[in-house]
Amino acid sequence: MNSLHQWLNQWWQRRMPPSSRIQLGQRQIFIVPTLTGWAFGGALLLMLLVAINYQNSLAYALAFLLGSLGLLAALHTWHNLAGLELQGLRAAPCFAGERAVFRLQLGSADRVRHGIALGWRAPLPVLTEVETGNGRAVMLEMPALERGWLQAPRLRVETRFPLAIWVAWSQIDLDMQAL
Repeated sequence: MNSLHQWLNQWWQRRMPPSSRIQLGQRQIFIVPTLTGWAFGGALLLMLLVAINYQNSLAYALAFLLGSLGLLAALHTWHNLAGLELQGLRAAPCFAGERAVFRLQLGSADRVRHGIALGWRAPLPVLTEVETGNGRAVMLEMPALERGWLQAPRLRVETRFPLAIWVAWSQIDLDMQAL
């Protein structure tokens, strides 16, 4: 298990090296169905089997219409994260035992981004929207257990917008530190 964890960390470092500013693109965004999405797919499969069994044209039309809606939702979910700009800002110093506050700046040049969730671990603590042209400042906290430099772990950014049957996510390293 330890070697798998080490291999995964090396893969993340090669795929997305640490950077203080990142614009999410095709290489950084992953998309998978949610539990609701799997249930939606199962219902579609069942509906298609019923349409095949009874040779019902209306059931075929409904199954293919809902299937195309699901695929279109996947495209819109991915598109909601594509082009999002994230920048790690300077963190204020704190004492050992307190919570270090890391500041992020989110930006979008072309469109509004809905339902963007950010955090270090699940459940993601911050849910925000990013307006067109305006930056959104976000603060994330992490306990500072000991003295010295505290390196922020990889940040998870995700969205389930518009139908919550897909989740588009990314794990980025904004190279943030707090003293």
